[in-house]
Amino acid sequence: MKVCEKCKTSNVVDAVYCAECGEKLRIKKSMLGIVAIAAIIFISLAALYLVQADSVERLEAKKAEKLRQSQIPIEEKLRPILNQNKDTFETHNEFYIRKQKQVDKILSSTKVATATMLSYNAEKERIKLIITYDKGLEQFLIDGQAKTIEGEMSKRKAKSLFGHDGISRISLTASVEGEKLHINPLIGETVNISKLEVQNNRVDVKLTYDKALVYCYTLAYAGKLDWRLPTSEDLKLIYKNKDKFLYFASNYYWSSTTYAGGSDSAWSVYFGDGYQYYNAKDNSYYVRCVRVGQ
Repeated sequence: MKVCEKCKTSNVVDAVYCAECGEKLRIKKSMLGIVAIAAIIFISLAALYLVQADSVERLEAKKAEKLRQSQIPIEEKLRPILNQNKDTFETHNEFYIRKQKQVDKILSSTKVATATMLSYNAEKERIKLIITYDKGLEQFLIDGQAKTIEGEMSKRKAKSLFGHDGISRISLTASVEGEKLHINPLIGETVNISKLEVQNNRVDVKLTYDKALVYCYTLAYAGKLDWRLPTSEDLKLIYKNKDKFLYFASNYYWSSTTYAGGSDSAWSVYFGDGYQYYNAKDNSYYVRCVRVGQ
């Protein structure tokens, strides 16, 4: 029932005007309803706070774990991988590939050597370096690893890497040989397609877009140091000639070409079908570095 505030006459629930005096009836808001709405708002805000707090906590935990991993000596990361035994149900080739992928993941996530420039020929754009391997890595290397490297490098890249003091930290790749590593700066294989020289790896590393750029830029491989991430056009050319290579995963490979529709995405080529796709840069995809060939 609705009670008229003017004449105190009771009216039916759906009445708009009082049947006795004609006064427009007012709807009294239920305190219970107000309390319920306030409670819903409070619970929603509390839930939102808890979600945000959980997200921040997980982000901080992720950062802390990343920092902890970066502080673990490389020998502590490599030793259990190189000393592991073949599983009963895997072939020798599967065992090798599994170990190689684990080693590649570790070496690609950090710079494990120091390159010191001995000389640079600006006319021929050739550089000569001496490589000093970190002690944590050196204990796993096969004797006779090359410590001097000479190869091609553009003036622009040489200046950016060595222009300050002639010293730069670099990434390396290595082939697993039993419980030892053979660094690849001088022995890596390549394939030339048109005027493009491409790494000919048996196993590829998997990185986010930004890490892939840095990995190729600081890579020492096949006696050369002027590697880069391929463009989308480079990748399409490589796919058309993939039969010339030792290996390609039937998966996505990063290109350096950023998607025009958004700077947080870049083009990749799926080596299962050769089609081009754009993907978020924080995804981890395979990497194959290239350089200008002869």
